[in-house]
Amino acid sequence: MSTSVSRSSAVTAVRRGRRSEGWIPRQHGAWAMLLVPSLLAVVATVRRDGLSLHLLPLLACWILGYFAFNSISGWLKVRSTRRRSRYVTPIAAWCILTAASGLVALSQIGWELLVWAGVYTPLITGTLWLVAHHQERSTISGLLTVAAACLMPITILHPNPTELPISASTITLSLLAFGYFFGTVLYVKTLIRHRSEASWLMLSIGWHAVASAVAVVTAAASGLGWAWAVFFDLVLLRAVLVPLLGPMSGRTVTPKQAGIGEIVLSLAFAALALYTLG
Repeated sequence: MSTSVSRSSAVTAVRRGRRSEGWIPRQHGAWAMLLVPSLLAVVATVRRDGLSLHLLPLLACWILGYFAFNSISGWLKVRSTRRRSRYVTPIAAWCILTAASGLVALSQIGWELLVWAGVYTPLITGTLWLVAHHQERSTISGLLTVAAACLMPITILHPNPTELPISASTITLSLLAFGYFFGTVLYVKTLIRHRSEASWLMLSIGWHAVASAVAVVTAAASGLGWAWAVFFDLVLLRAVLVPLLGPMSGRTVTPKQAGIGEIVLSLAFAALALYTLG
C-alpha cells in the first residue's frame, strides 16, 4: 500500500514539474546574483534621489527578462516537439510582461535607455547561443551571465548613459559584485561539476587571489575601506579550504550545502555594500 502511494506521489510530482516547465527558474543559486546587485542599486538610488518612478518598472523588466531568458533557454535545450510546446506559453507570457515593463521604464526615462539594450543584447544572445550548443554550464556562459547582472547597478543608477560621468561608487559596486559572483561560479564548479580536478581548483584560487589582492591595494590607495579586503580574504580562504577538505579529500559537498554558504556570503556582501558604498 505504501509503495503504491509513494509511486502515485512521485508520478504527481513529475506531472506537476512538467506543467511548470519554463515558468519558474530552477537554478536557485542564480537568485543571489540576479537580485543582490540590482537591489543594492535600487537602495542607492533611493538614498540619492528619493523614490524615482523608473525604479520599479526597470527592476521588473530585469527580473521578468530573466524569467523569459530561462524559458527560452529551456526551449533551446529540449529536442522533443512535445516538450518544446510546453515552453511556448511561458515564453510568450514572460516576453510580453518584459516588454510591457520595459516600455513603462522607457516612458519614464526616455529613449536614451535603449543604449543599454544595445549593451545587453550581445551578452544575452551570446549566452543563448551557448545554451543552443549545450554549453550553458561553460565558464564563458557564466561570465556573460554575471557580467549582465553586475551591469545592472550602472543601468539603474545611470539609466540615461548620455549623462556622464558615471559615479565612482557605482562603478565600484559593479566591479565588486563581478569579482565576487564570478568567483562564486568558479568556486561552485570545484565542488560539483569539476570536483577533484586540480586545474579547476587552481583557476578558482587564482581568480580569488587576484580579487583579494585588488581589494587590498584599493583599500590602501583609496577610501574603499579595509572591510572589503577582509571580505575578499575570507572568500579566498573559503575557495581554498572547502574544496581541499571536501571533494579533494573524498568528501562530498552537496549543492544545498554550497548554496547555504553562498547565501551567507551574499548577505554579507550586501550588508557591506550598504554600509560602505551608501
